[in-house]
Amino acid sequence: MNLYGRSLQERLEALADRYFRIDCACFSPNTERVERVAEMARECRADAVVQYVLQFCHAYNVESVRIADTLGRAGIPSLTIVSDYGGEDTGQIRTRVEALLESVGV
Repeated sequence: MNLYGRSLQERLEALADRYFRIDCACFSPNTERVERVAEMARECRADAVVQYVLQFCHAYNVESVRIADTLGRAGIPSLTIVSDYGGEDTGQIRTRVEALLESVGV
């Protein structure tokens, strides 16, 4: 979109419109984001979806339940991993991802 030649009001409206369309778990309700994740998984023909949630990001952690339910209804298996980016859970994460891959036959 070319903003040059537009009035300040038009530029501000375009900017606001762009930021109101951000798929972020912090915006509530955000059914568009949940549906977009499922749509992307279908478009990419994903065998499964892995959600990686930073332990202290409560908005994404809460939303992961809605995403998993939506993916499940679409027949797409999913795995939610909650971690603090520490290396202590590497083995557990590896085991869980391997189990997911085995369950979908990859």
